[in-house]
Amino acid sequence: MFVRKYTSDFDGYARTYMETVWVLTASHLKSDQSDKLTSECLHFIKMAITTSSIRSLFEQDDNGLSGLFVNIIIPNLVPGPYDEELFEDDPIEYVRSEMDGDAESRRQAAADLVSSLAFAYEKKIIPMILQFIEQLVQKSRDSDDWKYEDAAIRLIMAVTNKFGAIKFGVAEVSPLLDVNKIYTQLIYPIFSDPKRNPMLLGSALKYTIIFRKVMNSQMVDATIACYISLMSHANFGVRYFSCIVVSELILPPNHPDANTRLLIIVEHLQTIYSHLMNLIIGQTALSDVPFQCLISLLLKTHSFSKQYIGTIMDNLLSVVVKLGSINSNPASIHSLFSSICLCFRFSFLYTNEMFNVQASKFITLANGLIMKNSCDLADYLLQTLSVIVSHFCPFELVEIKACFTRLIEVPSWEGDPSHFCSTSLLAGAFMESAPDLILGQGYYTFFIDIFERYSRNVRYDSVVFNILKPIVFLPWKRAKISFPTRVFDIVFSRLTKLKKPKFISGFVDFIYLFVMAFNSDELVKLVEGIQRLIIFRIVRGLLLPELANPISIVRKKCISIVCCQILFSISIHVAYDAKDWANDLLKLFDSNPPTQPLIRPDLIEYYKSLGNFETDLLPSFEPVPEDTMNVIRFVVPKFDHHPHVCDVKAFIKEMYETMKTGLKQEATLIIESKLKT
Repeated sequence: MFVRKYTSDFDGYARTYMETVWVLTASHLKSDQSDKLTSECLHFIKMAITTSSIRSLFEQDDNGLSGLFVNIIIPNLVPGPYDEELFEDDPIEYVRSEMDGDAESRRQAAADLVSSLAFAYEKKIIPMILQFIEQLVQKSRDSDDWKYEDAAIRLIMAVTNKFGAIKFGVAEVSPLLDVNKIYTQLIYPIFSDPKRNPMLLGSALKYTIIFRKVMNSQMVDATIACYISLMSHANFGVRYFSCIVVSELILPPNHPDANTRLLIIVEHLQTIYSHLMNLIIGQTALSDVPFQCLISLLLKTHSFSKQYIGTIMDNLLSVVVKLGSINSNPASIHSLFSSICLCFRFSFLYTNEMFNVQASKFITLANGLIMKNSCDLADYLLQTLSVIVSHFCPFELVEIKACFTRLIEVPSWEGDPSHFCSTSLLAGAFMESAPDLILGQGYYTFFIDIFERYSRNVRYDSVVFNILKPIVFLPWKRAKISFPTRVFDIVFSRLTKLKKPKFISGFVDFIYLFVMAFNSDELVKLVEGIQRLIIFRIVRGLLLPELANPISIVRKKCISIVCCQILFSISIHVAYDAKDWANDLLKLFDSNPPTQPLIRPDLIEYYKSLGNFETDLLPSFEPVPEDTMNVIRFVVPKFDHHPHVCDVKAFIKEMYETMKTGLKQEATLIIESKLKT
């Protein structure tokens, strides 16, 4: 931190500090216990070289750079005992650290240092690196030690060790570095001999992942069989790396070689899925890597994979069955069920008949496991069921009907409270996919009962809103059923007894959804007295301040629309608060220029000129769909068709004065007569 902030002050001490850190780093080369210390020293050297007078010393002295590689960088790139133990004992963690990068490891710190040097002294460093690579490869052959060859590969990868290089692939490399030539001379021979050290194979596969976008597709075609066979290697680390390689070889559509790579993968797709399924069902400890590979392949190959969906689903369901007997973690389980959902999507799109078969199998399995609460998978199973029900609506299936029958029984909402949120998601899915059944048979009353039951406890706010939101979107008008005012009674009871910010925010979302599904006039009809005041003050208190925050224009527009629709409708009945609200709006517009693009400035100025804003008028300056003639449009929607009004000022004043005295019916007659005129 000192070096970054006070670079000029540090320059006088730079050489002394560098010599001390150099000695400290060199003295801990063979100590795995000093990994953190070594990595910090390497980070310091990188920072000092790139930000202080040390840089000029290295620019003038090639021996200094060469010594840095020989004494510091290369020894820290060579795999140590800890790296080998991690690779053998915990391949999942090893692959994760390699793909995501472990900032505290000495090998990652050394790679970061090489990357910084290559950026600062490209013309000097890259030829020097190529010489060191030749020396390391020769040393590996002379001593029959694979570790030096591994260090050589890591030295090449370190040149492009930038953020996102592994995830997105390197798109450009230095013209001084021929990655295809290196692949032919160094990497390909490693793949040709599957008996090579597994850790070395992993590094060669990582090289392929990083440079996949700049590799020659002919070399990929020549090596694809090796990649696929390594998916069944004895070492799980090699299997996981090869999975990533195969799934990432397909290039983005805008790449010139995209079609060629896709055809290479499609040609071997059956073999790839065969090896991948063997890996998935053969895991003793569940990793998310094979599932992420499966998801990537399905998304990139589309219809080419449709013939394999049935087999893939059968294998995934077999993994679900044995989850209780193997080690797993949330990330791997999440990836498993994401794969299942994606397979259902493909099955629904390409093989509709197979979809019903696979859905029946899964629902039967899920129902059985949920009843047993097997492996504590109820949440995942319920959420996957809700995806199937809401997206594909297979309500004709007997198993789905049985699932719904169980859902509308009280025992499904008892027991382990941790599953209630997922159960409420499933309830919402059924309301979305079978609304006519829910309304026609009166099942909505059961869900409102559940809503009332759990609204008494802040712990279940997520359950409450998972039920509340789909209730709003049921086709009440089509079914000729009035929206149950009981819902509002429950909400207001909850608001007055337990005022929690999370619930209040969710309540505003509910009001917004209600206004979008119905209209603000319906809201005024359904709520009376104190309820109107509560809505008014909560919406005003939450939405207006949010308009002043740096939120997106789209979000701001949505908020402003509902704000005006709700508040203007209710302001007719709550006159005092309405004036305060109008004042707030005016102050907001004056003090927050970001809101101005939403309103015509000339319209604001015009309404300001109509009179004393605080006491005489009650306009709205928020936008509405397609136009911003706000005041009149909110009061009289028909005004869209009457853009020419002779005396707008007199019209608004007359309307407002009439409403202020409480003669709402008379005000309506005045408005209608003005429109006719």
